Amino acid sequence: MHAAQKNLSLVVTHKFARALYWCSLGLLLAGMWVLIDPFHRSTGSRSHIYITLGAFELYIWLLLILARWHEKKVWLSDTVRSGLFAAVLSGLLFLTLNELYLASAGEAWWVTMVIVVLTVVKLIVAERWLGFSVPVPLLVFCLLWIAVLAIPAPLIHYFRDNKSFQLGLAYVICWLVAFLVAGHLWLVRWQIRRTFYFDSRLLGMWYVPWLLLALLAAMALGQLYSVMWGLFVDWAQWYFSPIFLAAGFVVVALSIGTVSLRRYAWALFGLTILHALAAAHSQLPDDFPTGWFAEYFVNPYYTGGVFIILLLAGGAMLLERWWLLAPALAIPASVGTFQSVQIIWNCRHGKGLTLLLAAFILLAVGVTLQWLQEKRQFLINSTTVILELDPDTISEYEPNED
Repeated sequence: MHAAQKNLSLVVTHKFARALYWCSLGLLLAGMWVLIDPFHRSTGSRSHIYITLGAFELYIWLLLILARWHEKKVWLSDTVRSGLFAAVLSGLLFLTLNELYLASAGEAWWVTMVIVVLTVVKLIVAERWLGFSVPVPLLVFCLLWIAVLAIPAPLIHYFRDNKSFQLGLAYVICWLVAFLVAGHLWLVRWQIRRTFYFDSRLLGMWYVPWLLLALLAAMALGQLYSVMWGLFVDWAQWYFSPIFLAAGFVVVALSIGTVSLRRYAWALFGLTILHALAAAHSQLPDDFPTGWFAEYFVNPYYTGGVFIILLLAGGAMLLERWWLLAPALAIPASVGTFQSVQIIWNCRHGKGLTLLLAAFILLAVGVTLQWLQEKRQFLINSTTVILELDPDTISEYEPNED
């Protein structure tokens, strides 16, 4: 009875401590919001920003120390939670820096470099303390995502006096991030060739570095939104559609090694396509640069369609899944067919010609279907006859009693 009460006390204590961890994080974020207060900025005021940055940095190191203690005690859920808290707060550091660029851009440049160095150091320390390994290819992409967290704010702020160029630059940055996400297809190829190995330790599983990459990518995407909003850059939602499309397809490619998740991955990719179509209706910002740039590279339908084709074709070649070329070729074929029919339909006698052409196409499709079915049935019947007439062939299909 005494042992049962002791075990119950341990469980209650752990649950209460975990609740306190969540409350502590919530209070930290609430304090950040009250200190920064982005809706009521004070020109030139910086002390509250430095207090927030210092509090975040100290809290992250305390979380890493706590996670190290949890890992030694083999409290895996606590270790993972502390590590996730530390990663999220590392991303929020860069979001807080956006406010410093408005108050003092010169100081913000130096502080950004210091935070980038500290973030890399914390990544290396976390890898050693928490007992997980980030292979070199994935580590390179982690460093690239840290760069994405740091670069947009100073770059976009630098061109604040040229509003038109600033808007175009924000759009280009989104496309560069989309291509960085698409570059993870090479990592998927590397992972498949290495195989999806398993480890008895939770933090030794193959997907742990991928979760770190996904978290950094999500924080970088949030940074893009934050930079554009905080630095007064107008934007349309379809700026981010290529990023979502690339992320959805990378998940599809990664699911090749986990067949059970494949249908969910394709469903996610389908949702990203729906998002791209829905966001394409957003209007272009008023001060966006005009001319050949806006005419040829800013159409959300054409650029999105071409990007999907490139993703499918690149996935087919990198992953050697050549069936991906079928949808890649089907998209331009469908668009070309639709435009051809539209041209014919609008010309003289076009409606009649279109109907006649459709009649011949349907006739050809019907004949093809019947021919394929007849060929299949012929093969089945031929196999059946051979099995019935040839005793030696029959014996090959009979079970061996030995």
